[in-house]
Amino acid sequence: MRSGESSFIMGLEGSEIVTPAHPNLELSERTRIITKNLEEVSLSMPRHVHVDPIIPDFTTEKDLELPERTWIITKKLEEVSLSMHKQDHEDPIGLDFAAGKFLCYLKGDEHQKPAFLRIYRQIPIIGTEWCPPNERASQAVPFHEPTELLALKSFMKQMCPVVPQLFGYNHTQQPDTGMIPGGYEAVFV
Repeated sequence: MRSGESSFIMGLEGSEIVTPAHPNLELSERTRIITKNLEEVSLSMPRHVHVDPIIPDFTTEKDLELPERTWIITKKLEEVSLSMHKQDHEDPIGLDFAAGKFLCYLKGDEHQKPAFLRIYRQIPIIGTEWCPPNERASQAVPFHEPTELLALKSFMKQMCPVVPQLFGYNHTQQPDTGMIPGGYEAVFV
């Protein structure tokens, strides 16, 4: 197993990345009841009394509600990778991947407020980097959700105020010309 700085994710500065909409939000019954009660209470309060809006309880959501956004990558900050030998895969301890962190901004934002964009990409098993694409394709894992993204989604569901906000994410597969044709790629901002 090897871990360290790498250069598997290159040449993205100036590229546009789209994080698609995730509109499948279903509020829990508890949230519906609390929201209805809050609306009734706030209607009966004097106008000078401020009532904070209820934060939805996403316990039954299928996915996070996030709009489609396009991001412009401005700078690569770092990249690390974890690659393993074939024998490491006999006892599954994880997947080979490269993870890059980039600065980006929302397309159309005149102030170009920076955000972090993270890309996780499946990479070849050590010793197969130069094998034909069809051989590397046999290593493909078409979908993988990085723990970092799972954590951000969980924190967002819980409305945690002390972690970075998740603005969008996307799961794709590498093209036939990719390092692992059909292998996973996860992007999130």
